Amino acid sequence: QQTQQRCYWQEVLRYKPNPENPSKIEYEDIELMAARVGRAQQSERILNRARKYQFYEKPWMTTQKNKKAKIYNRDKRVVEDMKRYVKYVMEVRKSLREGEEMNNVKNGTGTKGK
Repeated sequence: QQTQQRCYWQEVLRYKPNPENPSKIEYEDIELMAARVGRAQQSERILNRARKYQFYEKPWMTTQKNKKAKIYNRDKRVVEDMKRYVKYVMEVRKSLREGEEMNNVKNGTGTKGK
């Protein structure tokens, strides 16, 4: 089922050319226009209100969602700490290897053929 919404100022006052004199424009009755616009706005409000209740979240669902988010953030923090630790260990190993290579070059025991 398709739903349509109207812009408030769109088609507010209808008019048509006068059949007797086409150069003159004949406007609709103002009371009819007000009634028509009132009906249209009233029906649109119902549609807008219905949209509010489509996404309603019960309080226990909010609590459950917050608990899951807390667990996720805690696990994410652990993973981030692990990534930092692995990066630190890799940097230390790299610096130790470079230090050993520098010592081997100074001592003359370096490996050139590698």
